[in-house]
Amino acid sequence: MTSHNLTDDTKDLILAVETSSRTGSAAIADARGVLAFRPFSGQLRHNSELLPTVRAMLRQLAARPDQIRQVYIASGPGSFTGIRMAVTMAKTMHLALGARIVAVDTLDVIAANVPVDQLEDRLLVPVLDAKMNRFFAAGYLSAPPGKTGPQPIPGLAKVIPDTVATAQAIRQFIEDIGRPACLVGDGLLYYRHLFEGPRMEVMDPEYWAPSAINVFKLGRLKAAAGLYEDPLRLVPNYLLPPQVTVSSK
Repeated sequence: MTSHNLTDDTKDLILAVETSSRTGSAAIADARGVLAFRPFSGQLRHNSELLPTVRAMLRQLAARPDQIRQVYIASGPGSFTGIRMAVTMAKTMHLALGARIVAVDTLDVIAANVPVDQLEDRLLVPVLDAKMNRFFAAGYLSAPPGKTGPQPIPGLAKVIPDTVATAQAIRQFIEDIGRPACLVGDGLLYYRHLFEGPRMEVMDPEYWAPSAINVFKLGRLKAAAGLYEDPLRLVPNYLLPPQVTVSSK
């Protein structure tokens, strides 16, 4: 948990929320940077802890909910329940407070954990468990500033778009790029053996989890470019249809 005093001249606040992974977190920031950050106390505690965490940070900062003028969320892919919760919260805050919304790709948020200078010529691949023997993944290469192509993270070019595939198919995507790869993400928690190989390194778990701090950093870049979401069109980035369980009676 981190926090800083809210000065008198700070009025407009930004709420950043990450609920798309096993561990969630939230942060409150202003134009200068993060003022307060709190991870949730345990895995998959998003539903019970998100709103109390936001309230607690507002109290720490002696701030009011109506000072939140922007909401940045990790919109997926990831936990269906978690990203649906984030989207619903963002829409509610837009309706109640007029807050503007920025949606950030969860795989970008994870990739932003890794310092660009550690990559060298390697392909960075964040991996999340999509269940049923499939995984969410994307691929990034270091790129000099100004190079053409999508760069959702400064210094990184996204060369494999968000995809959902088997571990074997993801390994083939990596081989097609022709670079050694480093992998991150909590999809490796139980399945790292499916991805490890001579040219595939699983990075330290400290790089695996997305955080609200990175949601803020990447969201601020999109906001500066005017890339706000239309609340009426905003939907979770599932990549897959949500699983529906039908109980038999």
